[in-house]
Amino acid sequence: LSRSMTSTLSASTVAVLGVTLSITRVLNRLGVGTFFLLMLIFSVIGMSLATYSLEPEMLTTAFTSVGKDPTFTGRTELWQDILQEARKHLVVGTGFGGFWIVGSKPLMDLYYYYIWFPRHAHNGYLDLLNEIGIVGLFLLAAMVLSYFINLVRFGRLHFSLWFVIGTLVINLQESTLFRGGFTASGIIFVLAYLALYSDLISLEARGGSTASSLEEHGKSSQLTSR
Repeated sequence: LSRSMTSTLSASTVAVLGVTLSITRVLNRLGVGTFFLLMLIFSVIGMSLATYSLEPEMLTTAFTSVGKDPTFTGRTELWQDILQEARKHLVVGTGFGGFWIVGSKPLMDLYYYYIWFPRHAHNGYLDLLNEIGIVGLFLLAAMVLSYFINLVRFGRLHFSLWFVIGTLVINLQESTLFRGGFTASGIIFVLAYLALYSDLISLEARGGSTASSLEEHGKSSQLTSR
């Protein structure tokens, strides 16, 4: 079995997501499914940030106890250097695909310390920040937010959710989002985004029961009754 931290993290996330969505479906019958899901997400994010900020040693101990390198095989050191480089051009970055190229002086300086010659930051979000700055990272955040808004409008679970979550998790350890070359998970992310949007448009065109259309129908019914 692979002991890759990326595959372990992705598999664990998909498994937890599967159980969570199953529970959410049951709770939806009681009308509290969405509330449960949102509370769980915010709780996990809050606990993770609090642990990282107040007791970072707990994370180190947790990874060590299961035989994992707390530096993610040297990734954390690389992340610190890439973040330091990104601060030099924080707003718009070095330009798309402008850092990990032959002849780049910052890259050559980086290779002086990293003799294993990394080809990316092993974190998709750091690579985006470094190459297209806060502007690009904001656009990605807007794209993800737009996806989840469309998912709510769709009014039911969509198969693309698994691929979107999987890609977002993978990019905590790898870099596949909007790279210069073709990456499978990057392409899947875009196709999953478009698949939901296409199904949402088709459903609305057929007069399907999206969350927004149900709300509009309720308002029109009230006006008619008056």
